[in-house]
Amino acid sequence: MPIISQSAGNQRRLTMYSRLTSQLLKFIPLCAACLYPSVAFGHPPFEAGDLLLLCYNIIKGLVIFIAVIVFLVILMKTNNAISSKRQQFDLKVQCNTIYGELSDKSKLSSTIYSIPEIRTRLEPVFSKYNVSSAFILGAYAIGTATTNSKIKIFAKFEADKLNIINGSSNTSILLLDDIMNTLGKNAALLDAKNFDQNTTNQILAQSIQIYGQV
Repeated sequence: MPIISQSAGNQRRLTMYSRLTSQLLKFIPLCAACLYPSVAFGHPPFEAGDLLLLCYNIIKGLVIFIAVIVFLVILMKTNNAISSKRQQFDLKVQCNTIYGELSDKSKLSSTIYSIPEIRTRLEPVFSKYNVSSAFILGAYAIGTATTNSKIKIFAKFEADKLNIINGSSNTSILLLDDIMNTLGKNAALLDAKNFDQNTTNQILAQSIQIYGQV
């Protein structure tokens, strides 16, 4: 399976922002026509009694414009935060699984955690990212973990509590980063939305639940 690089991901986001900006610029004349039909279509100018309506439409247009700008700023800040997180660890995506390795090897812990310890440490992390349920796979699930074993997590997100980045690969990246920093271990994350029901059932049969509902 191909590996998705950080540079390719950045290029896709830049392309998305460029297209979004282009569409917004096309939308502005349409908004003006809807808000000020008398000007757009050559109707007679507003009478004095319509001045209040004109002011209302102007304010409404400004509010819409400001809301769009605020949304774009939030989107850009979110992207910058994600890019910053990417730089803190080596990342690759393969076979619908995100693999992360801490760049600072001094942060790696030699502890072999028990399942209850992992459950306790990661509970606030899963809650932070609106994870509905999480399962641990691999060596920790079958009891053969060593000091170098990855923490491999299968996670489901709450569809009714999405935020601006939740449920996306970006959220998975941020979640993976917090998992690694919390446990001091390299880790891998599988997002349930990337797997069909049959594959999900096979994964759950080889895992141990550490958070939430099935």
